[in-house]
Amino acid sequence: MNLDTRNSPAPTDRKPPVGRKSSAERKSAASPAAPTVPAASAAPATPTASADPAAPATPVVSRPNPLSDLPDEVDALVIGGGIAGLSAAWQLTQDGLKPLLVEARGYLGGLIAPGYIGPVQVDLGAETFVPRGVETAQMVAALGLEALAPSGDGARLFLPPNRANGESRWRLWRFLRDAYLGIPADPSADDVVAVLGAKAAQRAAQDRHLGSEVGQGAEGETLAGFVAARMGQAVVDRLVRPIVAGIYTCDPADLATDTVTPGLRQATREHGCLADAVAFLLARSRKATGGRSVDKCVRGGMFQLTAALSQAITTAGGTVLTRVGAQQLIAPDAAGNADTASGATTCGASGASNAASHDASDSSGTPDSSGYWQVVLTPTKPGPTPSSEPVPAGAPRTLRTKRLVVACSARPALRLLTSANLAALDTDITIPVGAPIARYSLLVDSPELDAAPVGQGLLVAPASPASCADTQAEPGQSTPDTQPASEPYADTQPTAVEPSDQGSPTQPGAVESPVGAKALSHLNVKWPWIAQALAPHQHLLRLSYGRLGQSEPQVSLEQALADVRVLTGVTIRPEQVSEHKLVRWNGTLPPLPPSYRARIAAFMSQVENIEGLAVTGAWVGGTGVNAVVAHARTNARRLQRS
Repeated sequence: MNLDTRNSPAPTDRKPPVGRKSSAERKSAASPAAPTVPAASAAPATPTASADPAAPATPVVSRPNPLSDLPDEVDALVIGGGIAGLSAAWQLTQDGLKPLLVEARGYLGGLIAPGYIGPVQVDLGAETFVPRGVETAQMVAALGLEALAPSGDGARLFLPPNRANGESRWRLWRFLRDAYLGIPADPSADDVVAVLGAKAAQRAAQDRHLGSEVGQGAEGETLAGFVAARMGQAVVDRLVRPIVAGIYTCDPADLATDTVTPGLRQATREHGCLADAVAFLLARSRKATGGRSVDKCVRGGMFQLTAALSQAITTAGGTVLTRVGAQQLIAPDAAGNADTASGATTCGASGASNAASHDASDSSGTPDSSGYWQVVLTPTKPGPTPSSEPVPAGAPRTLRTKRLVVACSARPALRLLTSANLAALDTDITIPVGAPIARYSLLVDSPELDAAPVGQGLLVAPASPASCADTQAEPGQSTPDTQPASEPYADTQPTAVEPSDQGSPTQPGAVESPVGAKALSHLNVKWPWIAQALAPHQHLLRLSYGRLGQSEPQVSLEQALADVRVLTGVTIRPEQVSEHKLVRWNGTLPPLPPSYRARIAAFMSQVENIEGLAVTGAWVGGTGVNAVVAHARTNARRLQRS
């Protein structure tokens, strides 16, 4: 994934007051294809800027040749400095190992990247994790950090009208009190009926009378299919799809149920219905996390986690280097040509083949019969354009290790693994590409926003079927998204205020969204440390744009302010904006469908049979900070036993 801040300065820069264009914006108008700042990949991230993103809290010492002081052999070598690589390296230190971690780009953290908006350093990428299981929460606590749930009075959904009831405008609704990704624990609850309508809620309640086997077959492999089979299409369209699309930038019809909601189908079998399964999972989560929210953030921002991991690794005797990339792997007892000067590919880099021969003092580059992996490393520099991968920039050095962790993003990881010529490993894997994401942040002075009209934020439903109505398929049967709706929702009063649609009216019966944004976060309401850093009546808003299948979203200040007006009911004038910043995350890894997960499961089985090798990252472990951390730590433990 490439993150850039096209039309904006570097995270450490400051924009001039709105009312005149910044120099970055004027330059962008002349050459719109020239990105200017970070870059990151879903697993891990990558800066695309001419300058690296904001410096980590723990600076990495730069040297003319960062490889010169390294020993020929290291306890373990971790390739990739995103959250996967950092978590794996930290785990290796827990049993007394002293790993070397290398990152080809100029910063650590990957998908977790900090930057300044006004006086506040904030997360430009991932800002929360779901404390499912113990791996992430345990690591956070061990590092002396504190995980906090969002503040405010909850989030909202911006949903299309129930056209069959004569509605013509989109409306704002509170998130359900008791739901899991929009799946209600009690379909007859008043807030569920309010959003769905009485008829659709009655259909959802039939879940309790279906056999536990409904949804356990092929029809339930995707989240949309499973929920539709149990509770009807209306629950998918009005509740699950808006939330899933906002969180994962993906349709629930493309998500594997057992991946995105692990344990849900099993709990449904055990409890007899989906509603009781959701209630069970919610109760368990709340007991484990001590609250209703399932999302947590490290106090101060998620970037505090990556900084603490880097510090902990070095304190334990490990080494963390940026601007160092892996070019080739030579497996123990490998067969074939081990010439490191040919076919070299830098992990996280473009694979420019400028690798020279090794120094005479380095390893020979021939297969090692004593169980050692050989890794060819070089210093790196930024590529020819800000969005390019890094390229080799110095003499190579070959190191030996008995424990190798490949933790970079999918494409460079597969290039490296292919370079090792492992007969037992099939690296012919097609990597899916997610939606191009644009995040537009606004620092504004607005007393009208003090009332927090949308709580901590909201999600905007994607384009929906023409009537947003339940098809009333027979219980236990999923309904194709393309099938025309035949039964309307019953109308009820919303549980939140309806935003003004001045300037963005919708035509009666229209279902297209009156806004371009897919989400809005009221960051100073959501996170208390941001509120504490701002002046009275000052607010930090972040709008997110970009859905799967769409082209790169083009966002302007004018559009962002118009979207804020529709979503919050508050008009903000340009002169009230003290700073704004556009950050792009392109080439993201989407949540992975069942077919891909099956392919990866086979791949990981092959990896586990190769002595001294671990592969981790979102592309093999699942998307989301928690999934990545858990996968990285688990696979690092396996190597610790080597």
